[in-house]
Amino acid sequence: MSAPELVPVFLTSAVRTSDGPGPGVKHLPPAEANRLISMRYAVGGDQPPRGYQDGGASGQAVGLMMPNSPDGGGGTFSKDGLSN
Repeated sequence: MSAPELVPVFLTSAVRTSDGPGPGVKHLPPAEANRLISMRYAVGGDQPPRGYQDGGASGQAVGLMMPNSPDGGGGTFSKDGLSN
């Protein structure tokens, strides 16, 4: 019996797999890879999806996750970054 063929997937979430936790590239059995892709936790291949620079969070969500600036002026978040 030969070893099962593994396929590359790019995990976009911190999820446990048979090849270790994500995010990042993992090599998984086809059934596990298909399950993660169907649940939208991964994309096929070894490259991240387009626009995957901040972990896939929307601009509004990133703004809510960012702490206030050290000078105490909250600032606002836009697609170009944090501005005071």
